Amino acid sequence: MTRNVVLFSMAVLCAVGLAGCGRNNPASVTRAFIDAGNRGDTATAESLLTRLARQNVQSDKGKNLAFTKKDPVTGAQRKWDDYTVGSATIEGDKAVVPVTTKENGKSEIVKFMLRNEDGAWRVYALSFPIGPGNEMTLDLEHPEQFLAELFKMLPKAMEQGAKAMGDGLKALGDGLTKMGEGIGSSGSSGQ
Repeated sequence: MTRNVVLFSMAVLCAVGLAGCGRNNPASVTRAFIDAGNRGDTATAESLLTRLARQNVQSDKGKNLAFTKKDPVTGAQRKWDDYTVGSATIEGDKAVVPVTTKENGKSEIVKFMLRNEDGAWRVYALSFPIGPGNEMTLDLEHPEQFLAELFKMLPKAMEQGAKAMGDGLKALGDGLTKMGEGIGSSGSSGQ
């Protein structure tokens, strides 16, 4: 009997100690999620998602989701080799954890969004930069919103692209005009 009480007490102290060591805080869950993705351990990564996010990732809604980034040139899966997990900002049952990734000497911050579900922090969304001052959120609980957000941004991106192309063509025209003036003036002085 005394031995059972001692073992039970030790088990409780270990459990409290592990919780106190931060095994289930938003930053450690984020780190575990990234590390599982880097190892290709889909089961562990999925276990760190909220129930709804996990259902979507495992269903047809999430069939194209990957835990690692693809290289835009080679198409090969890249791992998050160089990253730093920042401190969580917690508001109620939600938390945002900034993760600074470094690639080719350039840093960017990806925000992991977590929710406390049944006493455990779980990932439900990621927000990543898509340009200066702009970011896009991939809500794994509602992946259809990602496309809607993308389509909302499309007209502005097309407008900016068209303006840049117009500016480039104007500069080309100005350059050709100057070049033509140079040819015309050198041809008239030689006669």
